[in-house]
Amino acid sequence: MDVYCKRCGEPWDLLGLQDEFKASERRRFWEGEGCPGCFGKQPCDRQEACEACPEYDSKKVVLTCRANKSKALARPPFRSQLTAALQDMLGDDVDGLAAELEDAEALMGQAFWEE
Repeated sequence: MDVYCKRCGEPWDLLGLQDEFKASERRRFWEGEGCPGCFGKQPCDRQEACEACPEYDSKKVVLTCRANKSKALARPPFRSQLTAALQDMLGDDVDGLAAELEDAEALMGQAFWEE
C-alpha cells in the first residue's frame, strides 16, 4: 500500500519507505519536510511555462530549473493534503494511514490524482 508525500503528493510504497529510505529521509518524510523527490526544492511562483522561464536549463539531458524550483510544489495536491490530515488524526498508525489513503483513492477515482 502507498502513502503520499505531504509536500508533493508523490506515492511511496509503505514497505519500501521502511526498507529503502535512510533514517534521516524517513524522519523528513513523516514530518512533512519532503521526500527524496522534492526535499530541498522550493515552490515555483512563476506564471510562465518552464520552457519560457529564464531559469530553465535546456542544455542538460534531464531538463531542470537552475533555481531548483518545482511547479508541483506551488500548490500541494489534494492527496498530500489528505495525507497530512489523516496523519494528524491517526498519529503513528502508518498501516491505518495507508489503508485510509487506499480507500480514498478507490472512492475518488481519477479525482484523487488530479493536481
